[in-house]
Amino acid sequence: MAICEDRVIAHVDLDAFYAQVEMVRLGVDEEAPLCVQQWEGVIAVNYPARKRGVTRFDKAGEVKKKCPECILVHVEVLSEEQEQPKAKVSLARYREASARIFKLILREIERVERASIDEAYLDLTDMVKKRRGIRDNDENLSRASDSIILGEGLDPSRKDDLSLIIGSEITSDLRRMIREELGYTCSAGVAHNKTLAKLASAMNKPNCQTLVPNSCVQGLMEKLPFRKIRQLGGKLGGELEALGVETAAQVQCYNLEELSRRFGQKDAHFVFDIVRGIDRSEVVPRSKPKSMLAAKSLSGEQDWDGVNRWLRMLASELHDRMLFDEEVNVREARNLVISFKSGSVPRTTSKTLPMPRGQSNRLERMLKEMQSLLRNTPSFSFPIDFLGLTATNFEDKPADNESINKFLKPSAPGSHQAPIEKVQASKNENPGIKKWLLGPKAPPDPEKQAEELSQETADFLLAKKLQRDDDIEASRQYSTGKSGRAQLKKPRRGTIDSFLQKAPD
Repeated sequence: MAICEDRVIAHVDLDAFYAQVEMVRLGVDEEAPLCVQQWEGVIAVNYPARKRGVTRFDKAGEVKKKCPECILVHVEVLSEEQEQPKAKVSLARYREASARIFKLILREIERVERASIDEAYLDLTDMVKKRRGIRDNDENLSRASDSIILGEGLDPSRKDDLSLIIGSEITSDLRRMIREELGYTCSAGVAHNKTLAKLASAMNKPNCQTLVPNSCVQGLMEKLPFRKIRQLGGKLGGELEALGVETAAQVQCYNLEELSRRFGQKDAHFVFDIVRGIDRSEVVPRSKPKSMLAAKSLSGEQDWDGVNRWLRMLASELHDRMLFDEEVNVREARNLVISFKSGSVPRTTSKTLPMPRGQSNRLERMLKEMQSLLRNTPSFSFPIDFLGLTATNFEDKPADNESINKFLKPSAPGSHQAPIEKVQASKNENPGIKKWLLGPKAPPDPEKQAEELSQETADFLLAKKLQRDDDIEASRQYSTGKSGRAQLKKPRRGTIDSFLQKAPD
């Protein structure tokens, strides 16, 4: 049985998030197949398109062959030229949608850990404790009826099961709010720790939530491919595979001493616990990025004209994100880091400048100081293969009374300094550069960054990383009421067989 039975953790995951953002933005019917493309690649596929055989591994042309009626929406592009090598993709609309969703979640839930642009862990323990004393068994049992419950069901007379029932009520209410106020559906898992909650959220997508009682944990592990467990999909998972095991239960056959000899004491304890459904990790509240990055892998810029064009494009992107962050998080970046890689120097070089203070003419001041620094840096020599700008070392500003809601409304065209031309992905799209909010969750490592971005643009890799639509196909259709909105699922007891038969994430 999993430990920490008094904790209640939920994992909330937006369904095919990038695709949903485009469907809401363009007013696309929920049953219409839609994909988000970046150049010729597909980075998001909604569930109606998945039902027609479309996957994220398809090229745009292949999508149309499989599903001629599929709507293809290109990610936003910021560029002075419309050729791919000279263009810069933008994830602004997805970051802004994510900001609104997390703003709503934080309004309702105190302890929230932002896991990515479209998923979060919620620690509901304190909220559950406050409610537990005033719920009678019959009411509690009925309030969990819109969840799929693994195993044989829940017993409200058990403290741990009663806590899950109340946690499911809180999670269900939150999902309804996201749906009704913002138009997005999400799936959720509710369990007694983060690992089990994340496993559960992927089991019955889309638009459903799954509960994992302590009583069913061992049964789940009996058939669960261990690579479906978070942190067992990489190098450590490969080492486990070398033992000839496939399921979590098979890993359980190795005692702690045997695991320690193979993996060392720290990893051995982790593996020993996690394959038994034991996860002591806490939900760590974090919603503000420590840094913001705008970067581009280049094909060898040979002169200052090309470098200056990219500096302006990257600085404009970073500046818009800073404006949005300053209003939402009431803080300013103190440092500006410039990273570059020259064809004649194998390592990435980084230089730090004080960030120009105040918003007045800040973009032009940023550009002037960066150009001056680079021209006086001996290691900056052509050709240039990589440029990156990072805003970091944030400090709080004195709060004012201006409403965040006002700022979150679409800006008027031309309201930003030195706007650059945007290649529109749709005729319905508003002109102007969008404001940005969230960047990487940790300060960038320039050396690793340069190597990782050597073939593709920074935003393309970021899109691939953040758009984590799992490859689990929709096993259930949206059920639509008279209002046209997708409703939460009807109560039923679920099985895990179909989930376990699918390939690991």
